[in-house]
Amino acid sequence: MISSTKRGARSSWKALRLLAVDGSTVRLDGVSDKCRDHYDSDAEEKQRCGLARVSVCYDVLNRVPIDASIAPYKVGERSLAVGHLDYCGSEDLMLMDRGYPCFWLLREMINRDIRFCVRLPADQWTSCLSRLMGFSETEETLQLVPSAKMRAECLDRDLSEEGLELRAIKVLLATGEVEVLLTNLTDSTKWSADEFIELYHQRWAIEEGYKLDKSRLELERWSGKSHRAIEQDFYGRLLLVTLSACLAVVAEPLVAAATKKRQHIYQVNQTKALSQLRSNIVSLLLKPRIKGLIKDLISKISKHPSVVRPKRTYPRRSGRAPGRFHMAYKPIA
Repeated sequence: MISSTKRGARSSWKALRLLAVDGSTVRLDGVSDKCRDHYDSDAEEKQRCGLARVSVCYDVLNRVPIDASIAPYKVGERSLAVGHLDYCGSEDLMLMDRGYPCFWLLREMINRDIRFCVRLPADQWTSCLSRLMGFSETEETLQLVPSAKMRAECLDRDLSEEGLELRAIKVLLATGEVEVLLTNLTDSTKWSADEFIELYHQRWAIEEGYKLDKSRLELERWSGKSHRAIEQDFYGRLLLVTLSACLAVVAEPLVAAATKKRQHIYQVNQTKALSQLRSNIVSLLLKPRIKGLIKDLISKISKHPSVVRPKRTYPRRSGRAPGRFHMAYKPIA
């Protein structure tokens, strides 16, 4: 159950902060050769403009980036994900897509007392999931015994090679597709299997976060050509998103009160919030007295809500993307 107890309170799932980690790439058009080589030394050989790897750990219910990093393209998403764990703890629940689960990363999260729910690539974990996929049971306790390769990966990271006992839950999607979620929330009386469909669906918020960064904020439109300029733009935009989310938390009760008689539920419009904040970010950071400015920003943000459309889905389109900056997602003013 998604809950928020009072105005300005942090939304949570069963008193746990709900986090998601995901990686992506950003294009390096127009940067210097030195900068491109720093991030993607194979770019020229593979005839591409150059790519950098980015990774974000995101509070999906409160729409706040917890930690983020930008690194050379060759650095794997799992390696970047480990860095995010320094900002997580026993009161967090981490959601991960099917590109992340591996023995050493699961062991790392368990060692740090971090709860997790990860989607398994069923076509690669066939030996572990054969019983669950072949019978009508919706869940099973899996005994994961590391292979020689897995033990070597654990030794390289000073992790225990001891096997893992985890809970696998089979979920039937509306499309008819079956997916398997792996978690260390093993108490089925406290964590019902039926709740995991809604739980894992919350991970989609980090995808929306990337869309906001790349489309509305035009993350890949760099202001300079150097390595430092790339980092300044990347972390500067994340700061803007974080401050905007903090203001939105306070504005949400105002939106709820103003729209309580309407047919649909409304929420803060993230694009409008970013637009208001971007126009005032310099004053907000430099002025010695900003209480009045913050109140004014919250008031303006609450006056432009957007309707909540739960369970809205569209079929995934195959083929080439329509363009780098899609017309439907115009940048903020």
